[in-house]
Amino acid sequence: MLATTTVPAGPTVGGHHAHGWHIVAALAVTSTVGYGTLYYAYAILLNPMAASIGASTTAVTGALTASVLSGALMAIPVGRWLDHHGGRALMTVGSLTATALLVAWSQVHTIGQLYAVMIGIGITGAMVLYEPAFAVIVSWFTPDRRATALLVVTIVAGFASTIFMPLTGLLIEHLGWRGALLVLAVIHGLVTVPLHALTIRRPRSAATTAPGGPAPPDHAQRPAVVRAAMRDARFWILAGTFVAHGAATSTMTVHLVGYLVSRGHPATFAATAAGLLGVLSVTGRLVLTGARRRLRVTTIVAAVFATQATAVLAMPLLAGTRAGAVIGIVGFGLGFGVASLATPALLADRYGTTAYASIAGRMAASVTVAKATAPLGAAAVLFSAGGYRLLLGVVAGCCAIAAVGMLIRVGPAVCRTGSTSTRVSWNVGPPPRSVTVGRRRNGWRGTWHGCYRSARRRAVLQLAAVPQQTRSAVPEIDKVAWIRIEDGCVLSTRSRGKDVWYLPGGKREAGETDLDTLGREIAEELGVVVVRESAVHVGTFSAQAHGHAAGTVVRMTCYAADYRGELRPESEIEELAWLGYADRHRVSPVDQLIFDRLRAEGTLR
Repeated sequence: MLATTTVPAGPTVGGHHAHGWHIVAALAVTSTVGYGTLYYAYAILLNPMAASIGASTTAVTGALTASVLSGALMAIPVGRWLDHHGGRALMTVGSLTATALLVAWSQVHTIGQLYAVMIGIGITGAMVLYEPAFAVIVSWFTPDRRATALLVVTIVAGFASTIFMPLTGLLIEHLGWRGALLVLAVIHGLVTVPLHALTIRRPRSAATTAPGGPAPPDHAQRPAVVRAAMRDARFWILAGTFVAHGAATSTMTVHLVGYLVSRGHPATFAATAAGLLGVLSVTGRLVLTGARRRLRVTTIVAAVFATQATAVLAMPLLAGTRAGAVIGIVGFGLGFGVASLATPALLADRYGTTAYASIAGRMAASVTVAKATAPLGAAAVLFSAGGYRLLLGVVAGCCAIAAVGMLIRVGPAVCRTGSTSTRVSWNVGPPPRSVTVGRRRNGWRGTWHGCYRSARRRAVLQLAAVPQQTRSAVPEIDKVAWIRIEDGCVLSTRSRGKDVWYLPGGKREAGETDLDTLGREIAEELGVVVVRESAVHVGTFSAQAHGHAAGTVVRMTCYAADYRGELRPESEIEELAWLGYADRHRVSPVDQLIFDRLRAEGTLR
């Protein structure tokens, strides 16, 4: 009899190691201090700086834009470094350099010097803020814990403006803006440098080879994963989605107060109401984290983006009163921080964790450029005849585009003939030996030592995360199936109008990896979420396709994996059943081969 267990992708990646949560706590603190000193303090320092160095506020504001753009340019090389070397050295050096630049900032006397310092701060920000922090967390945690870990960091760091903007104002009042920057430099250096140097580590499975096992294929497969992602239309659609949303949020951040004042509200009310965006960003992240247990991330995010579009469109009608203005801001603010959590979740799910930082860096670069330049474009719109009404329409349109983009599902072309498809795939290496997720009370056949099993599992997950290209032009029906065994029986499904039982799963869509197909089909058929990084390749089986012309072959790639949720028949599935070997005659020919394998291994009774 099987007692099911959750099997993490490696001995530490699963989040069971307490040090993973120590890293989360450290990054929550360093992100708060980093954003507070390197970004949010600027708004408070702007006017006294401009007066001191004899520059206009427009020119001084441009220095912050230059800082953000320099950080965007650094996102790609930083991501590549993180994938190859981890975050410890990068984030420690970044913290030291940022501390030195805060000191240098306190000594600027010309606008040129300010621009030079702020460009440096933008570069170091790319080394120490959200993107590298998320990459470290993604490497440590499986999806079921990753969402919570990311949520902790973003919730704590969400209070950076609440803490450091008043603190900076108080320091300026007593010490002047130069003295305030020196104090902020001391705070930044004392907090971030030791935490990054002493806490950040790479998971052992990502840094070393398990004894007795093959070398992890990270370095060999990482370029292939990145190239596959860059050729994947879904990546560019996702990037366009977040670019549109980033442009909308940054525009509202800059121009919301001005709009409310233009509607006759006092400046104090406008500033206070706009300040709700920070609080609501935390609320939106909590909603996303809670709802994703039952709904797809893309569905939740699309709904939030659509809510934002509706709220912005309604603002001309609502913002005339204080209550209406708050309602509009609440509707928009719910999506204010959602993208920061959705991006790592979607990228890690689609492309795995092998090259996560490199792929995320490419996306972050485009999104950051959009956030930096959108307010400037919005200012041009304001000077047009349309004014704020046209600007709100553009912002609502961006949110609507983002909502639609989140739901688009496409892939590269594939040649299909009838019910068969010709697919090209490259063969990186032989599949691993069969293994069942679970353990029998009296032991089970084919047991591997934990370290060897972990290394092999990681190799399989990395291979499965690379989209298949072509091995040969042999017509076949390409399917991915889920093997779930409990109490010696395997989960099977029967579709409406059919009398034959099949393992859960289905045909691969264009551009999908094994795990993409597995997750999509199981969610559609059974209403549960496959824990992607618990997936273990069981085997690939080929046989005559049931119900098709003679000679038509079905190729079934099978994975065992854990899941979240409650199993229930959905879509075309009419019935679920747990079948034993005595039911072999009730299943399709390829499933009969799988039943034979499971029986021979002693896992199917």
